[in-house]
Amino acid sequence: MKLPCGHQCTGKCGNCKSSHAICNEICNKPLESCNHSCPGVCGHCMNTGHPMCEIICAQPLECEHSCQGLCGSCVLNGHNTPCKFLWVTTLPCGHIYSGVCSERDQARCLARCEVKLPCKHSCTSECHHDSPHPVCLAPCPENLPCTHNCKGLCGNCATNGHMRCMIELEVTLPCGHEQKAKCKDKDKATLSCSQPCDATLPCGHKCADHCGHFGDHCKCENKCIHSLPCGHSCGKKCADCADSGHEESCLTTCGKELPCGHECAAKCGDCRIKGCPPCEQACMRK
Repeated sequence: MKLPCGHQCTGKCGNCKSSHAICNEICNKPLESCNHSCPGVCGHCMNTGHPMCEIICAQPLECEHSCQGLCGSCVLNGHNTPCKFLWVTTLPCGHIYSGVCSERDQARCLARCEVKLPCKHSCTSECHHDSPHPVCLAPCPENLPCTHNCKGLCGNCATNGHMRCMIELEVTLPCGHEQKAKCKDKDKATLSCSQPCDATLPCGHKCADHCGHFGDHCKCENKCIHSLPCGHSCGKKCADCADSGHEESCLTTCGKELPCGHECAAKCGDCRIKGCPPCEQACMRK
């Protein structure tokens, strides 16, 4: 029994006589858009229309390769599918480039330059046949006057001179102490010793400042141990005594026993000059 589409019904007799019988044959009718045969199921095409053509377009593109997009998409959107064919060419620099055909306008050489620079190193940058060579980034191979290897970059040293040596050394200072210092600074007279001085000052105390090796010891911050005529020690700082002399008037509390039995609370120096003043404490006599 023939269906409305013209194909023979291949189903059961009862189903074929039904008005809802659907043809399961391949449509194969020429598509209006591209004239390719319709790949859809005939019954579906009768009900919902023909599907999009899924045959490779194969029309020639501007690059002369054939379009590899689907025919139906090309009919709807134009031949906008980027060409994926491999494109191989020799660039102006002489290197071979291979890439996707649709991206050939963006082609740039990704090979290493490898040209010998004046410093004898090879240029390791990407090929740059139309621009000057960049600064050489190889380590500088030369020794500095101190005999240590230069730690700079070859190109920077060629342009600006060698960098100063930053290697740490043990340096013996004029004071005899050893100290770590950068090689570039080892001969500087301004290197200050950071060790404790520990020298004995004229006052008899130990110097508590850093050595410095300049010979100028610290000013003593200890209390002066010089004995005054009263027997007490001078109460000033040693450094102050060295600048202006010892305290003439003793600032220590007198402490002598007064006739009332209390200790004198006045300054010793004042008492030696004027005598002990009257006691100002509360009287304890009954």
